[in-house]
Amino acid sequence: TRYGLAYGCHSGIGLIYDDTGDDRYYGGIGVMGFGWDIALGGFFDFAGNDLYTVTASGEGLGCEMSWGILFDGNGSDKYAGVATNASNGQGFAGKVTYHPQFDGAGNFGFLVDAGEGQDEFSCGAPPHAATPRSADGGVGYLIRH
Repeated sequence: TRYGLAYGCHSGIGLIYDDTGDDRYYGGIGVMGFGWDIALGGFFDFAGNDLYTVTASGEGLGCEMSWGILFDGNGSDKYAGVATNASNGQGFAGKVTYHPQFDGAGNFGFLVDAGEGQDEFSCGAPPHAATPRSADGGVGYLIRH
């Protein structure tokens, strides 16, 4: 899909909540907790062995004065697809390019995997760590339990 699965855009909010089950999520641009243009994208999956595959941008990515959050609870999960350009997701906050930047404002991108399990990240994030991932004007973290 393109532009969906918890995509917040143009002063809007996009949310998904899933409480259980082994899920497979697949998307292209602007998916799985992606905030664009003064917006919030929040993706919350609380349990299950899940597969997240993004081919272009997503998995907790905030751009243009926005918040992008992907939260996953328990399970052995795999986050795939954005390793070729680490600035396109997995807890990344991009640059602000077309909004005037105000004091203290910017982009926020978070991918939080809080549960137990054997998780894999295509960006190579280490286990049991909070890895900073952002461009100028942003705060981004990939947090692994």
